[in-house]
Amino acid sequence: MIAETAKHFVLLLLLMLISSMAAPVWSAEGAHTVALVIDEESRIHDKAVAGIKQTIEDSGKANIIFRTINIKDPHSSEALHAKDIDYAIVVGVKPSLFAMKHKPDYPVLYTLIPESTYQEIIHHRIPASALSPENDYVIYLGQPAARQLALSQIIMGRKSRVGMVVGAEATGEVQAIQAEAKAMQLELVVRQAGNGENTIDDMKQALKGADVYLALYDTNILNRHNAKWLLYMAYRMNKPVIGFSSSYTRAGAIASIFSTPEQIGRQSGEWLLTMLANGTVKHIQYPKYFTVSTNPNIQRLLRLERLPGDKIEDMIRNKEEVLSHAGNQ
Repeated sequence: MIAETAKHFVLLLLLMLISSMAAPVWSAEGAHTVALVIDEESRIHDKAVAGIKQTIEDSGKANIIFRTINIKDPHSSEALHAKDIDYAIVVGVKPSLFAMKHKPDYPVLYTLIPESTYQEIIHHRIPASALSPENDYVIYLGQPAARQLALSQIIMGRKSRVGMVVGAEATGEVQAIQAEAKAMQLELVVRQAGNGENTIDDMKQALKGADVYLALYDTNILNRHNAKWLLYMAYRMNKPVIGFSSSYTRAGAIASIFSTPEQIGRQSGEWLLTMLANGTVKHIQYPKYFTVSTNPNIQRLLRLERLPGDKIEDMIRNKEEVLSHAGNQ
């Protein structure tokens, strides 16, 4: 009898130990619920979300509950307006359009969206009454003007004329590039995009008047068809093209500067942590982290210095740090 009682006592202790090991190390009380708005037809969101969650995990913040909202779900609009959601991070263009149309009343961060696309949506596709600037935040997909021009300058190794074709929604972006080009003593050859085949002719004229062509991330201008034509024309003219993705570098651009989904996810996670700490966050941000890829074959063909991407990245970061330090003095 005593042995049987002791056996039950040991079993009870083991159950209590297992229960304590399985229990969460933090309480849900006071937790913050963050919606991750995605489109499952675009697999790029997986990497961005992984970057967000890794940043939060590295921070040690355990009181964050992530809730995925797939815009293809018929109940997605109701899910977006759940009363317990505190913040939302929206990944991609279609999810951004969805979130703007069904605007919740809590802070929303839009990510992985080109500047021209974001501006086109808020100015032409969403009623002004549906916008809430105090709760809207965005991390553009494209790089800041100074960073793009710094890459152009490094690639060419001298003062040069930089060509580009811009769309109607890129006014602000072009003004920023013009200001930076003036400061860097670079000449711009800018053409406004036409329609259809005219866009290809605009690219041709910009290439003719420039030493290097800067391909801005704008899907209305550089769709799959036009992007191929740009590289073909540049090859025939022996002009380097600076792109916006590793695939464009492999296709024939001399170099590209871009931010990976994981890097955008990391910055998005940092946005969330700053918001939770009641810190000051800019409503409009460009990517903080970036990558440079280079094409040695094109560098060799054009007889330009064969600098690896990681070295160029360091050169640009060092320049940005110097400028940032000077601006803070």
